Amino acid sequence: ANTISATHSEIPKTDNVTEKVKKILLTWSKVRFIGSEGSGKTSKALWLSRERRHQLGHQIYWINPHLKAEDKQKLEADKVIIVGGGRDYEAIARFCYDMVIDEDSLLNQQYKRYRDEVGAKFSPVTFVFDELTNYKDQEVLKAPIQTVMKASMQEFSKINWHSIYITHNNTLACMAMPEGTRNLIDSSVFDLQLETDILRGNRVPKAIAQYRMPNTDNWLPVNIPVEWQ
Repeated sequence: ANTISATHSEIPKTDNVTEKVKKILLTWSKVRFIGSEGSGKTSKALWLSRERRHQLGHQIYWINPHLKAEDKQKLEADKVIIVGGGRDYEAIARFCYDMVIDEDSLLNQQYKRYRDEVGAKFSPVTFVFDELTNYKDQEVLKAPIQTVMKASMQEFSKINWHSIYITHNNTLACMAMPEGTRNLIDSSVFDLQLETDILRGNRVPKAIAQYRMPNTDNWLPVNIPVEWQ
């Protein structure tokens, strides 16, 4: 990942940057959390999906083959639709076909409305693609997830569908994206790069992260509030 390590002198002097990043996270159609284990990617995605649901009325789908019991409990309490826990990669593949690939998929149904209804309004939906790094090695998922990822970059936003991607780094493989789509990601995804610190021998999320706006190579520091954890 192209990141810049923040020094104490680079920490924003006010909360203006944090507020700006929060607004972008709430409303941007394609957001990616990047970081190693222990950096707080999933906890921040949980916070963001909860904010989107309660503030903006989003229906949330959480796709993760390695979902922990405590996260599952939190998601179910918040009426989030969970796909693929317990390494159920086939369930994720079926979800890809039902939502995007099949002729009568929900994406095709919504695009028929987009074509036929003048002024059609679409209820907001956010898909959280967690543990994306693990999808690329699953034969049952390789082709369908690439189709869904590419559609999420090019077609979701027109019908008020949004995506949150959770990855270990920003390579195409970790995004389960086909070759030749690097520019598509860089031009449309808002990135938040998370880092870890060591506290009493354990990895803990750093209180400062780096963000990147689409179409730039600049990584800038932002404070991470406690409530985002």
